[in-house]
Amino acid sequence: MLKNIWLNNFVVFDKEESFDFQSQHGPYIFIGENGSGKSAVFEGIRRCLKADLNTSVSRPFNPNEVSYFMCIFQIDEKKDMISGTLCIPTNKAVQKVDPCGTKYKPLETNSLDYYQFAIEHEEKKVIRVYVDFLKLPTTNESKAGIQTHQVTLNDSEGKVLKDLSASNVVSLLMHILNYENISIERDHKSSTHCQMLLMEFSTKLVFTFPLRSIGPLQWSESHRIKGEERAKNYKKAEKRCEIIKTFLTDENNAKFDKEKEKRIFQMITSMSDEYKYNFTLDEGQDGILVNQDNFTLLKTPEGILEAKYVSILLSGKCYKTILLEEPDRGMHPQFVKRMTQAIKQEVETKGTMVLLTTHNTAFLTPSTLSNCYQFSRVSNACTVIAVRKIGIRKWK
Repeated sequence: MLKNIWLNNFVVFDKEESFDFQSQHGPYIFIGENGSGKSAVFEGIRRCLKADLNTSVSRPFNPNEVSYFMCIFQIDEKKDMISGTLCIPTNKAVQKVDPCGTKYKPLETNSLDYYQFAIEHEEKKVIRVYVDFLKLPTTNESKAGIQTHQVTLNDSEGKVLKDLSASNVVSLLMHILNYENISIERDHKSSTHCQMLLMEFSTKLVFTFPLRSIGPLQWSESHRIKGEERAKNYKKAEKRCEIIKTFLTDENNAKFDKEKEKRIFQMITSMSDEYKYNFTLDEGQDGILVNQDNFTLLKTPEGILEAKYVSILLSGKCYKTILLEEPDRGMHPQFVKRMTQAIKQEVETKGTMVLLTTHNTAFLTPSTLSNCYQFSRVSNACTVIAVRKIGIRKWK
């Protein structure tokens, strides 16, 4: 379960920012205008998970300074895992080597080195540290994705972090990575110690994010609205509904609780018998039917689809942390209100950590205000403030 986020000099943030998800019951809400950094934080969380979930790295706000993004996940009552990425300008490094095992020489980034790390931590004591060097694909390797090269470290076990803080974690990592006898394996491996640990943990977290190059909006002059394009449009729409299809093909309720999903979906949509949407699998064509018709999927309101996505993810049996990027797109304010209630019930009964981004003030209620973070942009940099701190300042 996600407990904290620490970041500094990351993408659109020029200074340190921190998020605490331990003191209040969720859901936690990121609210702010477009371009204020909400999606950048979700991007950073993804960078803290297995490398396979990422096809690129995140640039620092200031390329001449160290940049980091890290998450603290609770493993059990005593043990935490700190995972994240560290970007080091080459002029900040004391001793470097490249994946070929020789003294440092500029790589594809020319001036920046990227590392991914996972630290097992228990009661101020570091149990184990794993680090991977991230090699970016060149233009000719654009389909290859990020390559991970295992970093062999000196003995880092048993080190004590006097205070669990971002600066102390970064100091520990910089100290480790500056050892003169550090070595980086030449061959790329997807199964490094770091990746195996992150891979296991990544199954307990799920997130949604928009494919910004694919949008549902059409216009009157599009050739796609012609009748002969209908079947092709359905196939494209069906491919985009991967969450629903995965849910419908889940055999023996192995991954999702379908009775729970049904209750949550009905709670959010509050549909009458005359106006409802039933999603089923077209066994013969391997497609999705809505009310026993495939083309109805093309006319299903976006708010209904979003409600279905949310209810499916909340019914997941192994998800401890759920991140939802703008789940209210196309939703009526009453849908938003009921969705918030459904999420709160899930948080209270199952203990799931739910974090969402939005532009919608309908999420701001007396019961959710203390869990909100307000994002804003000033010039070319973004800042964040916990809404509860605004209240404290005004009270003082």
